[in-house]
This record gives sequence, C-alpha cells and structure tokens, in this order.
Amino acid sequence: MIRELAEVGFTVLLLAEPLDKEDDFHRAIARLLTFPDYYGRNWDAFNDSVREWALRDDAPVAIVWTGWEQWLRADVPGFVRTVARMTAVNDLPRQLEVFMAGPEALP
Repeated sequence: MIRELAEVGFTVLLLAEPLDKEDDFHRAIARLLTFPDYYGRNWDAFNDSVREWALRDDAPVAIVWTGWEQWLRADVPGFVRTVARMTAVNDLPRQLEVFMAGPEALP
C-alpha cells in the first residue's frame, strides 16, 4: 500500500505508534504533520492547525494509520469521535487522505 501510494504521487506518512485515547492521537498527529508547539491537543486546535498545515504546500499526503485496533478496543467512543473528525479533512485546500490499515500494509 505504501509503495503504491508513493508511486501515484502521495507523500506517505505512517502513523503506527500505539494509541489508547484522543490525547495520544493529538500528540501523534501534531508530530506527524509538524503542528506548531502551541498546538492545544483538542479538536478546535486540530481544525486550525490542519488548515494552516494545508496551506504550507500543495503536495498530496496520505497517512497510513496502523495499530488503531488497540485504541478501538480501549475506547470505542473516543476512537469513533476521532475517525469522524478525520473525515472533516476532506474540505482542505490540500489533499490529505487517511488509510486505516492492518499490519500487512507495512513493507
């Protein structure tokens, strides 16, 4: 999956660290998308920061998210809320796709 995404022009970012709650996700996504140090680790801050991120460049980005099953088992409401929020990235001025993959997606 990663190779195929790169071959069609995506910059591929891997989100593979273990996450158990929304705060873990906010820390991980802030590192992955290089959000500013003042990122507040909440959904309002995410919306602002991802929009700023989208304006920095126009290259399409694919996030391949593995290891999400652990979080789903640990916190169903928080996990579902996060997945729903990530669908909101579709209206950015830069293409950002999130692929939720199992371990077989890794090279």
